[in-house]
Amino acid sequence: MATTGRPSIVGPDSGPSAPYPYKMEGKVISGFGRGSKELGIPTANLPVDSALTPWISSIPSGVYFGYAAEVHVLHGFTADFYDAHMRLLILGFIREEKDYKSLEALIDDINFDCEVAKSSLARQAWKAESVGDGAEYLLKKL
Repeated sequence: MATTGRPSIVGPDSGPSAPYPYKMEGKVISGFGRGSKELGIPTANLPVDSALTPWISSIPSGVYFGYAAEVHVLHGFTADFYDAHMRLLILGFIREEKDYKSLEALIDDINFDCEVAKSSLARQAWKAESVGDGAEYLLKKL
């Protein structure tokens, strides 16, 4: 199993540390369509604009975790939410991207990533209201 040896919680118990949190927002766009259709794991894609999010070009490509406003991405939805405005408060890093030998291994890792995110965010210092202006940023009017 691809998740062997991976931690089930990431980040210090004291909460996010520099350079986090990162903030990002935009309208949900369609991606390659693999998340929901091929993997059974819905995703929300935001346009990457280095002019609006200059930090994005300096971080490794990978799996990050945090909070999203307007929708709860880990929640199961029966409809898509393309064109919905979404704000992200990115609080930490789970792992770098990697190549997979099988679709099953990829799905296992993504499901484990979701559990890592949930467990990591369950700590008091990682709740949106505990992270600087995190809750205000997520909930501010457009």
